[in-house]
Amino acid sequence: MSAATEQRSTQAQPVTALVPYLTVHDAAAALDFYAAAFGASEVHRFVGDDGRIGHAEVAIGSVSIYVSDEHPEMGAVAPRSLGGTSAAMVLAVPSVDAVYANALAAGAEGLRPPNDEPHGDRMATVLDPFGHRWNLSQPSVEGLDVDSYNAGDHGFEVRSPTQGGIWAGVVYEDALDAIDLLVEVFGFERRLVVPDETDSSVIVHSQLSWPEGGIVSVTSVGLDHRRYNQRQTGNDSLYVITADPEGVWRRCVDAGLEVVNPIGTASYDEGLVFSVRDRAGNIWSFGSYDGT
Repeated sequence: MSAATEQRSTQAQPVTALVPYLTVHDAAAALDFYAAAFGASEVHRFVGDDGRIGHAEVAIGSVSIYVSDEHPEMGAVAPRSLGGTSAAMVLAVPSVDAVYANALAAGAEGLRPPNDEPHGDRMATVLDPFGHRWNLSQPSVEGLDVDSYNAGDHGFEVRSPTQGGIWAGVVYEDALDAIDLLVEVFGFERRLVVPDETDSSVIVHSQLSWPEGGIVSVTSVGLDHRRYNQRQTGNDSLYVITADPEGVWRRCVDAGLEVVNPIGTASYDEGLVFSVRDRAGNIWSFGSYDGT
């Protein structure tokens, strides 16, 4: 082998992903276990003069995992020494049942047998002999149906992350009444309401989230320490995107709000839109048009 060929074969490839690095109390045994349980193939191992494995790499499908023995002098300590681990591996496999059986046969402890989860995937959990938890996942072909999941009684709700952007701030003479209107009629969700320490009818901060994305902060007018609260109420106008303008429209009509523009299609979009005035005089428009 030429020097050039040797250099090419040993040259490190750039790391383009997050790679789990597992510290165990017996790396050699761990490498054997991962091969038997998960079909891992060893790429290489570096063995120190003291017999400890300083670094090893295995591949499970397209995933790389690094493994080493404990090196307390370098801060590398295994779960057995720590009394457990707060991290877990999630391994996508073609057959959870088969891999779960292989793992148990190789010496893993079954923490959760294979089960079809509400989110659609079939999953199981094992604890390997070295203290690391492995969540085995067989992804659903259909994927997660958010509406179906949220309609079930699982104790959890799928929510989209709040995106960066503009938070609308609206001031009211009666902020508590406004918050009730926004929640009970419009459909906002009450996330946080902070009353004044000396007068609970005065709201110094609130966060009302729109289920389809966005935040509105309702506060009391005239707060001494905030300039934007020193303004006339009832002059704001806001547009809220919703996939169900008809549902919001019916609630607004039932609540007796003043109609500014009745529900109908806009000249710029085929979707429905309408505008109403809240009890303080602010105009709220709701529609399906999202700018696309």
